[in-house]
Amino acid sequence: MEKKHDLAYMGWSTSFRPSPWQSFHSENAHKPQTNNINNLDDPEMDKLINQYRDSTDEKELIQLSLRIQEKISESGGWIPLDMLPFTRALYWRWIQLPDVPGYKTSTEIFDEPAAGGYFWIDEDIKNQTMEAMKSNKTFPPVTKIITKYKQGNIK
Repeated sequence: MEKKHDLAYMGWSTSFRPSPWQSFHSENAHKPQTNNINNLDDPEMDKLINQYRDSTDEKELIQLSLRIQEKISESGGWIPLDMLPFTRALYWRWIQLPDVPGYKTSTEIFDEPAAGGYFWIDEDIKNQTMEAMKSNKTFPPVTKIITKYKQGNIK
């Protein structure tokens, strides 16, 4: 993040809708502690990103996004290598989720549109947990593996 590297292999993720400003706009280049780790400084890219941020037209957004992706590829400074087809989350036991805590395009359990996620707090379980913590009582860990949207399982 100090940008004193020649090459970096990093674990970055994307959101469902592209957000290129932080990683590819020149406003974030040549400064430490910004996400433009390649110091990409391209006026044409800036123009595309600004248009993308200002647009509300879906077709225009798609076209601008595709053009931005082409320019990123042309720069040679960003090469996507891995895609992990899952999401992982840790949360307190009093946070309750539906049986399937998302939908096919969900990228984060606690970051769904407009609602901050599909979850609720069970006050009884929260109080029980707080009391247990005071007396050093523990609960067994719980791992949930949801395969509803795993390739081949979609119904």
